[in-house]
Amino acid sequence: MNFWTNIDTPLDFFVVFLAIFVVFINGWTDAPNSIYSVVASKRLKLWQGALLGGIFNFLGVFLGAFVTFSVSKSIFSLASPSGGYEAGIICLSSFLTVIVFGTVSWLFGMPSSESHALIFSLFGASLSVLGVKTGALISAIKIIFYMVFSCILAYFLTRFITLLLRKRRLPYGRLLTISCALSSLMHGAQDGQKFIAVLSFLLIGEGSSHAPIFLVLLVSVVMLTSTLLGGGKIIKSLSKISPDAKPSSTFFCDIGSFLAMLICSILGMPISTGNVKAVSIFASAKAEGEATNKRMISKIIVTSLITLPASFILGVIFSRLALLVF
Repeated sequence: MNFWTNIDTPLDFFVVFLAIFVVFINGWTDAPNSIYSVVASKRLKLWQGALLGGIFNFLGVFLGAFVTFSVSKSIFSLASPSGGYEAGIICLSSFLTVIVFGTVSWLFGMPSSESHALIFSLFGASLSVLGVKTGALISAIKIIFYMVFSCILAYFLTRFITLLLRKRRLPYGRLLTISCALSSLMHGAQDGQKFIAVLSFLLIGEGSSHAPIFLVLLVSVVMLTSTLLGGGKIIKSLSKISPDAKPSSTFFCDIGSFLAMLICSILGMPISTGNVKAVSIFASAKAEGEATNKRMISKIIVTSLITLPASFILGVIFSRLALLVF
């Protein structure tokens, strides 16, 4: 498929522009999660971590888009118009919601979940434009389960890894570069698929067995650029979860979150990579007996709980406004 073939209306051009901006927002607020350990431990500078993360985010997007594509299929199950006008309205509403949430969260230094905002605004807009569909309702319930399951899985995997390796004398400082690369790989596999899925949803109206290489490159480059520009603020917020975290703790949380994201990606579960990383940081700190910032943890939990219903409502509101404008 020629990427530009089906972009033939002002609505299409506007939505594709917003899609690029949404990927940029993701680099501000979500991609920094994957390089938290190597930057917070001062093993690498922010720009070095961003470059490392950008390379492996690209590989992750490539892996997800060309190998499994299972996360994208879960996104498509929320709505299924045949492309065109309806898909444009739904995508526009979803992207506007993500931009609002991502920008506000970045201003407050909160690692928000673009996955939550994207998926539930997509669900809300789809119900508003297409009406209630039993399949979409079931898919939404499944996705809520996936997000809860992923956090529980990340917590126990990270605690297990920490308890298994905590007494081993390993060069954790040097190993952080590897664990950061693994985290970035799975961030790209998860979030890259979501953005490509929604763009494909707009352009062809259905799932695909592969993604255009142009989309893969576009998502990767934009995410790298925005992480380099604004990721430091989010990394500082994540560091507050466990202010005195040792290199070993950050390594354990990387491995635990990587395994959780890998398992969920293989199973086709669209999850919040930011929430998984936050839970893993908390789990490794508790297992190591390090102090944790309960106030910061509470903020992340409250943000996550608010995002789901608020994104759904905004998706409905923006879709109604878009129908009036376009």
